[in-house]
Amino acid sequence: MKCSVIRDLLPLYEEKLCKEETVKLVAEHLKNCSDCKMIYDDMHEDIGLKEAIKSTEPIDNKCEESYEHEFWMKYYGNIILRGVAIFLIVYIMIISIGMIFNM
Repeated sequence: MKCSVIRDLLPLYEEKLCKEETVKLVAEHLKNCSDCKMIYDDMHEDIGLKEAIKSTEPIDNKCEESYEHEFWMKYYGNIILRGVAIFLIVYIMIISIGMIFNM
């Protein structure tokens, strides 16, 4: 069997999600192919994720508060900007209508 097929099957083989026939083919290939065996062995190496997770500092609440404050400022800023724009449009329309009727 080709190495590319075996390499695609390695995660399933590792999680024991293959059928028995596939398990036998992959195991036989791993006995004969040093490259695929090396990749399979690398799948078992500890990458230190547990230590990295333990060593992380708690999230700084100031950062979250700053983000939330910035969000609400943009939100209310857009509402105010739209309100001013609508007011100016209505104001200009009323002045224009008044000028037309006064002529």
